[in-house]
Amino acid sequence: MKRGAPPAVPGSLTAGEWAFVRAWAQGIGADEAAERYLKGHAEDGDAPGGRTARSVLGGLLQRLRTLARALGRPDLAGLLGRDPTAMRDRGTERPTLESFREQFPPDFYSESELVELYQTEHGATDARSAARRRERLRARQLDALQWLEGQTPRGPQAGDALAAWLAPALATRLAAGGLGSVADLARACRKEPGWHQRVRGLGPVGAARLHDWLHTTAPDLLPPRPQPQPRRPATADRPMGPPAPGTGILPLERFRPPPDLDGRQGLRRAPQAACRIEARTDLAALQCWLERHGEGSHTWRAYRREAERLLLWAVLERGKPLSSLQPEDCRAYLDFMASPGPAWLGGRHTRRSHPDWRPWEAALSPSSVATARRVLRVLFADLVRWRYLDGNAWDELATDGADGAERADDRDRSPAAPAPSPSPDWAHLSRWLTRQAGDAAGRRLRLLLWLGYGAGLRPSELQAACVADLRPPDSADAARGHPGASMPGWTLQVRGTGDHARRVPLPDEALQAMADHLADRGLGRRPERWPGDQPLVTRLRDAQPLSAMRIYELVRQAGEACARAIAAQAPAAAQGLQGLSSRRLRAAQARRLLAGGLPLPWVQAAMGHRRAGSTAAYADAADLATAANADRARQLLAGGVPAA
Repeated sequence: MKRGAPPAVPGSLTAGEWAFVRAWAQGIGADEAAERYLKGHAEDGDAPGGRTARSVLGGLLQRLRTLARALGRPDLAGLLGRDPTAMRDRGTERPTLESFREQFPPDFYSESELVELYQTEHGATDARSAARRRERLRARQLDALQWLEGQTPRGPQAGDALAAWLAPALATRLAAGGLGSVADLARACRKEPGWHQRVRGLGPVGAARLHDWLHTTAPDLLPPRPQPQPRRPATADRPMGPPAPGTGILPLERFRPPPDLDGRQGLRRAPQAACRIEARTDLAALQCWLERHGEGSHTWRAYRREAERLLLWAVLERGKPLSSLQPEDCRAYLDFMASPGPAWLGGRHTRRSHPDWRPWEAALSPSSVATARRVLRVLFADLVRWRYLDGNAWDELATDGADGAERADDRDRSPAAPAPSPSPDWAHLSRWLTRQAGDAAGRRLRLLLWLGYGAGLRPSELQAACVADLRPPDSADAARGHPGASMPGWTLQVRGTGDHARRVPLPDEALQAMADHLADRGLGRRPERWPGDQPLVTRLRDAQPLSAMRIYELVRQAGEACARAIAAQAPAAAQGLQGLSSRRLRAAQARRLLAGGLPLPWVQAAMGHRRAGSTAAYADAADLATAANADRARQLLAGGVPAA
């Protein structure tokens, strides 16, 4: 559950979810229960497993505890909050049979006599044993679930205490602010703008979530939040009025600007006869721009997000077509991104087809604002190059004002490059990964990190990679211009964004980690015996490919776990590992290769960048000036990643 987000309407579980919770109460593990009853629950269509299955279980139990409190049964809520597996025997720990045998001379007792004596002294149980207590708790939990299943699910009612519906910490803060009941919260949402300011620790985003929750679960108590209306200049020939049908905070594919704001009469429009693209409106021009960036790729989604946000803001908030924006509008937009209003904020991972979708999830950090600015500068530069616009307002902004020097400094940087951030400290991370290699999960994690950093693969490329993509040393088709094609060692054929193929050299450590992971899957350690259709990285329980989102989560969790492990002895490195991502691993690899002397075109091809500017963003002028030593390039690509 999101921080500050109230639960959904409780009790309205599906038949599969009820069966899943009952199976847990009967002692079946979360993974096995999810496999039986939650098919199709996960994003990839399969049953959730591992941490995801436990997260789903926790969410369902939270909803049932909420229902129990709302129905006046806090005892059942407490019962469902207990974990039977956490019970431990209160007495002394029983010795093993082998240690018990060592108390007697050799061959003093026969095997059967020894077992009988062991059972007499250590095998008895009583009503206080952990096994008996677990059995009684599970029986009470099953009775509680049976009672709750027979109740009618209901939403919040005016007389309910907020403590019956919200997390205890949030309910306590609301009560301290004078909001103890559902009716109090509904009254504040209806009549008190900025009511959240009297609640400690509650910001506009949390207040908006509470408002939406109350509207969803108790619509008779609270109307929906109003949509922002376009603010148009009040001129004599164009009076202000409501937006045309189809205008609102909608995704780009559904947004329809009013006719007078669609860009046909934009102040910065070049003559239509000179335009090189089939676009008469701003929306059509944005669609032409996006079509040139490989639909579905990470870059395409990032570009769509920034273009979509700017178009919606220009029309709905600024009251202007996108093609009429001036440098002062661009500056106002940068300020807006740092603090968008609640009406522009939505929940994380909300589907674009959902009515609650919004362009932003939260205010952007300075580095995210800088990244958005670079994307928009390239967008407008392309529109000028295609003669749709006659000038780039973002370039004019870059040299305008007190911060012009800083903006001009990154004029040549690619928008696809992430904002500067601390590089992951690979020396600490590599040592930590070595310590995790004691089980299959740790060995798989080691492979993921080596392929992400040592080979610079994207999550989508990791998901799609299979054994058939491996190329042994000196393969027949080696020399075709791919980076690493003529280099010693194994390489991986990668199908990247825009369906562009490239050859990626694999460090020796990545190959070792790959052999460990495939051996854990029962495929042995010899590459020539690995089946070609096998994915390189899979789930542990069923050998199915990991989703790109799951790979992203594993990388992020690895960074957090390593940061906790080294926080005491290396606080600066731990800080740098916070927020670790596949994108940062790729950026660190590109910087290392460029700094080591690899020519820019080689790095561009190895990283799968479609533009040289995307690669150049990771190097300064000194790095590029020394990037001419091919022998050093071979050493860097084939020799693996240094330990420090």
